[in-house]
Amino acid sequence: MNNLVIITFTAALLMTIAVSAADSGEKTVFVTSDTYYSNLGGLTGADEKCQMEADASVSIIPSGTYKAWLSDGTNSPDTRFTKSSHPSVLPDGPRIADDYKDLTDGDIQNSINIDSTGNTVGPDYFWSSTDFDGSSEQYFVTCEG
Repeated sequence: MNNLVIITFTAALLMTIAVSAADSGEKTVFVTSDTYYSNLGGLTGADEKCQMEADASVSIIPSGTYKAWLSDGTNSPDTRFTKSSHPSVLPDGPRIADDYKDLTDGDIQNSINIDSTGNTVGPDYFWSSTDFDGSSEQYFVTCEG
């Protein structure tokens, strides 16, 4: 089963929603069980972190290809992910959205709060630089010197 991974990050946990390049069925959405900070190695590095968690021996995530739900100012889930007609679900089954359009309409059906090992995590620790519709979010950066 190919799945799309959405990764979101902050100085706490990395949120991963799984979605794949191929559109062959349900898309699994999960939060990483490891904590990552802002230097993820770009979108490629973030995708690798999602994939490693999905493939880990303690993971409950179905096999497939996983990507981070993350934007870098040029690319975003809206440009990198398949606009799937299949549902997005949590690893333990509850539905997040009916399809990609529903996933990106600003109103998901359940919180994305299950990590790759099946544990529940808080939903307030994530930042992805991605708007709810899958496009790059425009924001101001706080600087300190």
